[in-house]
Amino acid sequence: MNRTGNIGMKWAVAWSVIAFTMVLFSPNSAAQGQSHDSANGSATFSRCMKASGGVTSAMKACLSAEYTRLDRELNVTYKSVMKALKTPHLRTRLVESQRVWIWRRDFDCKLRVENSGAKGGTAGDIIYDDCRVEKVRDRIKWLKLVPRNPSYLAKV
Repeated sequence: MNRTGNIGMKWAVAWSVIAFTMVLFSPNSAAQGQSHDSANGSATFSRCMKASGGVTSAMKACLSAEYTRLDRELNVTYKSVMKALKTPHLRTRLVESQRVWIWRRDFDCKLRVENSGAKGGTAGDIIYDDCRVEKVRDRIKWLKLVPRNPSYLAKV
């Protein structure tokens, strides 16, 4: 493919990512219709994204606020689970699990951006931030299951 074709392809990918992002965060998207708990997003986050109108800086601010909220919830949940675990071995496994999860969260989100074709652009920033929010929501759900299922830590 010649240079002009490569540039055209890059623009097509960029516009595809922008369109995907707009659909993902549109007021009528499936994510907006979900219940409002830590597993699916807070009502405040949903209202913020709706009010952003698809403006990148506003969407980033919404994602940042949601990530901060979820990170606090993650820390509270983690401490609660740590207290609920009966043996030092299980507590050590939880610490190890959390360290690996943090590395994996960041790696997976970087990979998601790279695979989107939006690396280095503002759409890539939105994809990365959204991925981190999603990963923290999933981790909170998983952590809440651990006290009743300590064998989860044996599989880490």
